[in-house]
Amino acid sequence: MARRFAQIEGEEVRWIFEAEEPPEFAPYIKIVEITDRPDVQERWTFKDSQFAPPPEHSSAGTPGAPMPPAQPAMRLITPYMLTPTFALPEHQHEQPHLGVVIAGRVRVTIGGVAQDLDAPAAIDLPAHVPHKAEALTPLAVFLSIFTERPPETGGRS
Repeated sequence: MARRFAQIEGEEVRWIFEAEEPPEFAPYIKIVEITDRPDVQERWTFKDSQFAPPPEHSSAGTPGAPMPPAQPAMRLITPYMLTPTFALPEHQHEQPHLGVVIAGRVRVTIGGVAQDLDAPAAIDLPAHVPHKAEALTPLAVFLSIFTERPPETGGRS
């Protein structure tokens, strides 16, 4: 049965995914199981082993109140060193992102359909669709690039 995990960057939940087992990431990437916490969402804070929703701008939309600061485009780039014995297990995210092969050859499976990619190559990974990546060479480098834009810009450049 799939379990639910959160990747923590600093004190923020950067992405949520499902997998059978927690993947082995680099030591600086913190993974916390949240199977028993269906309320936890991306952008929540994680401090002192506690999750909390992000602070709200309670005065937003009130006439005469100062506007909240504009939110810049957010990017998270996570590199993965893939080998024949270390693959990214099947998982899914709440937001779309881009997968980029910068070294080696990688098989990316999206929704059960496999595609082999030689560096340099990129592939769109849609939200809520299970996907995984595995090396087809002794070493491959795969980047996951998440890009968010403020609602008014509508999309990725």
